[in-house]
Amino acid sequence: QSWAWGEFKAANGAAVERAGIFDNGQLRKAWQMFFHPLPHLPWQIGYFPRGGQLTDIQLVAMRDIAKEHRALAILIEPEIIRSRWPNHRGRLGGKIVSKAIGRADLGLLPAARPLFPRHTFVLNLAASEEKLLANMHSKTRYNIRLAERKGVTIREDNSPAGLQIFLDLLFQTTRRQHFYLHNRAYFRKMWPILAPKGIAHLFLAFYRNQPLAAWIIFAYKKRLFYPYGASATVYREVMASNLLCWRVIQYGRRHGYQQFDLWGSPGPDAGASDPWYGFYRFKLGYGADLLEFIGSWDLVLQPAAYGIYNHLNDWRWRWLRLQQKIQRQASQRSRNSQ
Repeated sequence: QSWAWGEFKAANGAAVERAGIFDNGQLRKAWQMFFHPLPHLPWQIGYFPRGGQLTDIQLVAMRDIAKEHRALAILIEPEIIRSRWPNHRGRLGGKIVSKAIGRADLGLLPAARPLFPRHTFVLNLAASEEKLLANMHSKTRYNIRLAERKGVTIREDNSPAGLQIFLDLLFQTTRRQHFYLHNRAYFRKMWPILAPKGIAHLFLAFYRNQPLAAWIIFAYKKRLFYPYGASATVYREVMASNLLCWRVIQYGRRHGYQQFDLWGSPGPDAGASDPWYGFYRFKLGYGADLLEFIGSWDLVLQPAAYGIYNHLNDWRWRWLRLQQKIQRQASQRSRNSQ
């Protein structure tokens, strides 16, 4: 919901709409939505990310704006917490249900295809470094100290050269793990918009002068976010990513940030068969609480066309997942034959 993110979305071809509610000439509430054209179709899809509690007045305004864009629906992903699992030394405690569960009477449908994950890990940066370390899993603390002993170094580098290192590592990672992500042009448009405003920061981990890990960190309103990370296949035994995460935590504390959102996770019952289980275990080890949002919702404006679009989009994703499976099996056969 930052102004700068709206500028970035506009640079990528989205229509950005900003609206507000005024009371006696005073702005009481403001938000922005994005509208994306659908290839080869006469409609658009709206998106309202990371907003707060919705009101009836707000929904009326959103509907009116969406009609101007011939939108089929608006995907709404409120940042409203439903549940929390406290983390004690890398292990989750019992579920705590929040009273703020959002509005269930606004005519919204569960989203056909959410963008944000329903769960995320959030670390309280207000605690001292000693308390943060004490609340980590013992293996995480060990890996941090191992990386320090091995001579891994971390530095912030927001230069074009730093971004190039990140991109090279990122697309090594996507090929290795077979997941989909934005192309290089996306990040090259992002950087000159978000980095000069102090929102985007790039942290790199080096060992023997070789980059082993790179993270893009967003900083906004007393919070840090970890949306993008990448790593090399070599020297994995020196645990560069563990030290990188710890240095980002220390950076956040030095600069007065209060929370570190580790950006997405499976739910509390994640098992080893989950493709994201490795990320889950990594983040869990830092002692961050697991949060559950109220979920993703579609405000449907054209029901018939919305149904057709979802049917076509479902088949598109089935085809992409099939390609992904074939690529993963081919990579496994190649490794087995070596």
